[in-house]
Amino acid sequence: MRSLILVLIGLVLGAFGAHMVERTIQLRHAYPRAVMDVMQHHFVAMRNEAKSGTCPATTTQNHLKAMIGISHEIGPAFGTGDAHFNDLANRLRQSLQQSADNTPVDCKGLATALSVISGRCDDCHREYR
Repeated sequence: MRSLILVLIGLVLGAFGAHMVERTIQLRHAYPRAVMDVMQHHFVAMRNEAKSGTCPATTTQNHLKAMIGISHEIGPAFGTGDAHFNDLANRLRQSLQQSADNTPVDCKGLATALSVISGRCDDCHREYR
């Protein structure tokens, strides 16, 4: 009986320890995941506006500005010293800035800007995802 209780205590402590380790590993990736999730949120919102045919320039401008701000977090979030990675992140930032400087006033212009931005995202995701 005593052995059974000790085995059960060992199993409970082992399960608890495994859960703590798993949670720590998940938290290590929380910041990069959050950066990409916020970028995706704004991109999808603009894409949905383009698909629905309602593309107010002020809303597009706000989404682009938010994406520009978040794009500055890509390097720190992923903590890579890889020059090629940083170059790809800078290209994305430049494309976002160009789109914000020349904010699309209609859905056709927004679709074109989104195509360029999507291409910049894909450039990095092909190599580093």
